[in-house]
Amino acid sequence: MSILLASSNTQLVRQLDTQLSNTEHTLFNSADGQDALFIAATQNIDLVIADQHLASIEQEQLLNYVKDTFSIKTVMITDQLEQDHIVISSDLDIGQQIQQIMHLSCDTPVLTSVTIEKLTLTKTEKKLIAYLFELKGNVVAKQELQLHALRKPLNQLNQTIDMHMCNIRRKLCEAGYGEHVIKTVHNQGYCIN
Repeated sequence: MSILLASSNTQLVRQLDTQLSNTEHTLFNSADGQDALFIAATQNIDLVIADQHLASIEQEQLLNYVKDTFSIKTVMITDQLEQDHIVISSDLDIGQQIQQIMHLSCDTPVLTSVTIEKLTLTKTEKKLIAYLFELKGNVVAKQELQLHALRKPLNQLNQTIDMHMCNIRRKLCEAGYGEHVIKTVHNQGYCIN
């Protein structure tokens, strides 16, 4: 796996390089956004990591462009929650940050609002997964999904939501996201992890 670290934090670069030296991973480093874009465009990068040492606008533009243009997984080391990027807290020590980065560098793709649009889902399935994604991490009741995503009241005997979730899970698996992206919470509803 090729990892691009867009950071001027020399300690993070040095430790991540040490961590990766005995693995099959390759580390590219750039201290500015323009150079990072060039590397992303010319190398076969699998994961881009940016931290708060890049200017915040440059960091956000870099990650959005790389994610949207090259479909590369992006990780942001920051204190603030950002829209479609995996976030690692900058409050963690460098060793903990590296552990999380290494955990995220597996081959499973990350589901974002951009990748949802690229999936071959029906309009109804897109509405359902978009609504779940909007409330990511929260359990959404079937009644709420039916009302907000499908604009219809839920009938107790109706298994429409269950069938749509089954189809969405199947399509997510086929696209490489795994079957556990959408979690069923017994007697409560569904959530996206």
